[in-house]
Amino acid sequence: MSRPGHARRSNRLSKLCCSSIIRTLQEAFSTSRTMKKQFLKKLVLLTAGLLLLDIFLQYQLFLQYKSNRIVAVSLHLAEVRAQLETRMTGSLLLLKGTANYIALTPGLTQAGFDRYAHSLLHHNPLLKNLAFAEDFKVKFVSPLTANQPILGLDYRSLPGQWDQVRRVAETGQLLATGPLELVQGGTGLIGRAPVTVEQQGAERVLGIISAVIDMDKLFAESGLNDSHLSIALRGVDGFGADGAVFLGSSDLFSPEREAVLMDVTFPGGSWQLAGLPKHGWLTSTAPPFAFTVHGLLLLLGGALAVGMFRSTQNNHQIETIQKSLAEAQAIAHLGSWKIDLKDNSTWWSEESYRIFGVSPSSFQPDLNKIHEQIHPDDMPKFEAFLEQARTTGESYELDHRIIQPDGSRRYVQARGQVEFDDTGKPLHITGTILDITEQKLAELALRASEEMNRAMAEASLDALITIDSEDRIIFWSPAAEKMFGWSKQEALQQKLHDLIVPEQYRKEAQEGLSKFINSGRGPVINHVREVTALRKDGSCFPVDLSVAAFSLDNRYYAHGSLRDATERKATEENLQWLATTDELTGLLNRRRFMELAEQEFQRASRYRNPMTLIMFDADRFKTINDTFGHDGGDEILKALAREATAVLREVDIIGRIGGEEFTIVLPQTGLQGGLQLAERLRQKIAESLVNLPDGRSARVTISLGVAELSPELGSLDELIKAADIALYQAKENGRNRVVTIPVLRDEASTRQSS
Repeated sequence: MSRPGHARRSNRLSKLCCSSIIRTLQEAFSTSRTMKKQFLKKLVLLTAGLLLLDIFLQYQLFLQYKSNRIVAVSLHLAEVRAQLETRMTGSLLLLKGTANYIALTPGLTQAGFDRYAHSLLHHNPLLKNLAFAEDFKVKFVSPLTANQPILGLDYRSLPGQWDQVRRVAETGQLLATGPLELVQGGTGLIGRAPVTVEQQGAERVLGIISAVIDMDKLFAESGLNDSHLSIALRGVDGFGADGAVFLGSSDLFSPEREAVLMDVTFPGGSWQLAGLPKHGWLTSTAPPFAFTVHGLLLLLGGALAVGMFRSTQNNHQIETIQKSLAEAQAIAHLGSWKIDLKDNSTWWSEESYRIFGVSPSSFQPDLNKIHEQIHPDDMPKFEAFLEQARTTGESYELDHRIIQPDGSRRYVQARGQVEFDDTGKPLHITGTILDITEQKLAELALRASEEMNRAMAEASLDALITIDSEDRIIFWSPAAEKMFGWSKQEALQQKLHDLIVPEQYRKEAQEGLSKFINSGRGPVINHVREVTALRKDGSCFPVDLSVAAFSLDNRYYAHGSLRDATERKATEENLQWLATTDELTGLLNRRRFMELAEQEFQRASRYRNPMTLIMFDADRFKTINDTFGHDGGDEILKALAREATAVLREVDIIGRIGGEEFTIVLPQTGLQGGLQLAERLRQKIAESLVNLPDGRSARVTISLGVAELSPELGSLDELIKAADIALYQAKENGRNRVVTIPVLRDEASTRQSS
């Protein structure tokens, strides 16, 4: 707030200014009409300028006042933070020392633990108690009287503490938990450390040592309770800014409050401290020296008003002042220089010396020395601009490099103007120089990054797409154009999910996008997933999608890489087909047939459903191969597969399990049904004529063995063996026939073993 003395002095100054202005106005209005008009115009401009300056200075005073208070709050919070960190670290390190003591003291008793703990608690009053849990059960505690209820306590029975205890045991790190409600009553901060011992050359966690830190004492000794500020702490369980608020109002962490934030770090975690004056940053509408500034500006206004009036009486003087002001405004607050072209003498401002990396005491600038420090590659450009300025009288602006004496290179922006005499001869050059190295390096780095990203995007076979938090496309790579059919111009600023997500998946995608907008997370972030995408022509196809998120100016963006998975899926399907299918006939191969047959066998056995199995093969197949060659033999096997498939139902299972040997499983089919189907198949094949690759034709017959599931057949292998015996009998009886024989379980087992 303003001091009374300042206000009184300001009032006196204001009276003097008013008197001066009144006298000046009286003189002005007694002069010519033209003079009046010029003076009033300047007075209006001066008044407006002073009002704006006053507003600006008052604003700066408010900012300075607030800045001073922020510094004071920061200093106080720094003291509090130092006290908290010192006391917390000391207490937790004592806990680590206790863990080492227990590890080195085998056979420790409650009495021994009490003696050690008594000394520790005596020297550190922040520690309320110590407890040692072996195998996660509290074995020792001190003081014993006040904490008797927790003896034998199993941490695994405490959901609120077990996760932290388990983390200590798994990570081997000291951790701080809390504040939380204690079993023995009250609240506190619990520090825990693992007690590790070496057994057989390896470390083993013997147990957990824990201590309760008195939060009230900690806050009192650290100066939190005596503070004239509004203070809050967050970071439950040592999670820092990500933890919950446990002291003070959570409103202090809101960005709108502009509280000073500081991290409090200690072994096993951290807190975040927030501080703010109890009534906010600005408690007065008039910061210190506000009235003084008003008075000084008023005084300045009066002086300027008088000066302006006097200056109008001398036009030459006014022109000189205007010219000087114009030069001063051109130079501004940058490094400035001036070269007298008559004697080549040069003047530099202090900032110019700094930019060129030289000292005023050891360096006398002139035009030749300036040229020596300009980068050789930029010299032709510099001289061309300078010559043009000398010839045309136009001002110039040029970005170029300079080399400092130590070899460092700097980027500068030079501005200059040549002044001439009445005859057109150049007199001197005045100008400014601005160090723009950081800006230039940032521009070059950005340009290099953009070029690299562009090249990577153009070289990538995967579609690269970036969207903002509103699902708008802001980057669309050439591969994306090719993959989806939308050009870059068509895709940019479109909503991605409306453009490439099929309609049936958009609701789910929008739900994930809503979560991403608020948190930068989502079901597809940092995962590789297969999704269905939509092309411009309306066709859908599978893609492998990988998405990463990043934040810029408090907004989330997502960058995705999409790869057409059509070929991969086709390869997988082909591999699956090869793994389950006989390549020659297109039937199930032996492994897949046995899997499905076993499933049907188990189902029929469990529910007592009928089931029949047929085995057949081509008669005299060796002779067929010898006569027609292997190509002819293969064609006959394919014909057998086609004919057999034609007579079967969709539920029937057929596979090629050997060279010319085929097996059929008929679910829900008894022996008679199986015999009928087998006979129909035999007749159909016997009547068929197979066209061979060499143009010839051949007839082939098959022999078939039929077996029905019965209680005597206890496994699929026994059922297959029964059909195999029947097939063997059909071969022995002359081939081209269907045979079934009753097979007892003992007979099937005897034939299988033989």
